[in-house]
Amino acid sequence: MLKIIMDFIKSGLLGQGVELFVDDPVAVRISRTISKSQIRRFRHYGEIPGPFFLYLRQRGILPDWIVIPRKSRGYMMSKLLKILWEVMAFHPNRKSGDAAEFIRKELLSCGVRRVQKCSWGPR
Repeated sequence: MLKIIMDFIKSGLLGQGVELFVDDPVAVRISRTISKSQIRRFRHYGEIPGPFFLYLRQRGILPDWIVIPRKSRGYMMSKLLKILWEVMAFHPNRKSGDAAEFIRKELLSCGVRRVQKCSWGPR
């Protein structure tokens, strides 16, 4: 479920793109701003780090009218899924709608209710 987020975090820790973020300098630059406490909150509580939302906005997936969390905070998975659903509803045929749908499917690949059982989920 959270493999895409973990790959984003690893991109910053390793200094090079991982999996989906290979050859993406924007992802590496933004993911380097994730703090240790944000990683801890992600692992323990499933809170998606704020820089991930900033990355989605930089890539044009999230429009400007959607409120994103401060860089030092984050949102829970349900809030991210709701935001991606809104993007898909308002931009169904645009590139951002397709990207939002892809990310949403990746996040749901393990199932929202099985966060603790997912290999990349919170511990």
